[in-house]
Amino acid sequence: MNGVSIISKKAFLPGSAIILKVAYSTVNGSCSTDLETLPSVSIGEVKWCRQLPAESSTTFGVGVQVPSACLPIFDVMRALRKGMFMNPCGTGEYQGARKYEAFVKKISDAFAGADFPKTILLLGKYFGASTYSLTSLFADARRKVLDMIMEPTLREAEAAYSAIYKHHAPLIRFLKGSGTPLPKVLSAAADLYLNAELRRVLQGEGLDPEVVRPLLEEARLAGATLDAAALGLLLASNIERLAEELLRHPDDLSLMEKLNKDAKLVLVLPFEVNLWKTQNICYNILHACCPDFKKKADSGDENAREWIQNATVLAENFRIRMPERLL
Repeated sequence: MNGVSIISKKAFLPGSAIILKVAYSTVNGSCSTDLETLPSVSIGEVKWCRQLPAESSTTFGVGVQVPSACLPIFDVMRALRKGMFMNPCGTGEYQGARKYEAFVKKISDAFAGADFPKTILLLGKYFGASTYSLTSLFADARRKVLDMIMEPTLREAEAAYSAIYKHHAPLIRFLKGSGTPLPKVLSAAADLYLNAELRRVLQGEGLDPEVVRPLLEEARLAGATLDAAALGLLLASNIERLAEELLRHPDDLSLMEKLNKDAKLVLVLPFEVNLWKTQNICYNILHACCPDFKKKADSGDENAREWIQNATVLAENFRIRMPERLL
């Protein structure tokens, strides 16, 4: 069980059900609260309601209990997420697991049979006027539901366009090379497939320039329009994560070599990548670690000498000034 206390200008009868949209809350000492377990939108039962005498206007303190088995608004939306973009849902007093499961079965069966009128009638029967749609949710909660709705659609569309591109890639390259305008469907297929492949590679762990370069060349030959802003952000974030790892392990030469390879990749990209965060991280690494490695290198430490050489290349790649004592 979860409990919250709220302040309202309206009085509620104990036992009535209300819909809670949680943005933030102040814990009341008379009511145990575990906000982390509350969904952003859920149903609660009013346990008590008292007028607050200290307030200048008529306000009420309301204690609300949210059972762990209560019907979250998302349960109904998940049952309706395919095919009905209005996504109607409802709220009402929780009447036990048996009635809840019976309702879920009835509305799921109706929806599975594409009987949309019956689905709407069941919502009206069980929830009366307390029905809502996606527009009733906060923007973040609405986006969460829409992401669930769009995910299979986007996967299906991407698979379809990818199949078109792979099947007709030679024709697309020939048309581009001969200066013949591409039909829109082939142009869209090339754009979607190659951007998706580059996103997958650029945001994955172990960024490999030898994988990225062929995709960039393929995009050039196909005349694909790259989503420069999105791809640049993905690559910048990936390189930044590698720099942060090097900051934690500055003596790891393999990390520094990977970072140098990624920096060289950026130089040949057909779009800009903003690396100011990575530059700041690398600056801190060089200025904090170079003096110690320089002393070790002067003492004959071969690993330290190799580190200094890689660090010099790193400074050149990211246009960072080396510490003056090493110049």
